[in-house]
Amino acid sequence: MDIATIVGFIAFATALMVGIGSHLELVIETPMLIMVFGGGLALTLIALSLQHVVGLAGVVARTLFTRVTVPTLLVESATHMAAMARAEGILALEQEVEGGAHDRFLSRGSYWRWMAPNLISSWISWKPR
Repeated sequence: MDIATIVGFIAFATALMVGIGSHLELVIETPMLIMVFGGGLALTLIALSLQHVVGLAGVVARTLFTRVTVPTLLVESATHMAAMARAEGILALEQEVEGGAHDRFLSRGSYWRWMAPNLISSWISWKPR
């Protein structure tokens, strides 16, 4: 879970408690909760297709449980892939990328295989001045 999500929940709870004070029974009423959450769900079902509503669970899960990528591992992996491309050729990376051993960011870089080969080779052989 991201630190901003935790801070947001704490800020919300604090604002709620400060606003309510000691009158918690005024805010938490069963009919009101049923109307708010049931009505919100009903309106969501009206506005969106069932496929999108079911997909919202995945969106919530990705929001609350994020995967943190360690930058040093990403750099090491990219360096390894660059060395492999120079030694064995750019097409040797297909198995490496499709194996799923790398980060999703690096896997998306496999779109280069549809580019012109001379463009790719000019990028690889380019040396800074």
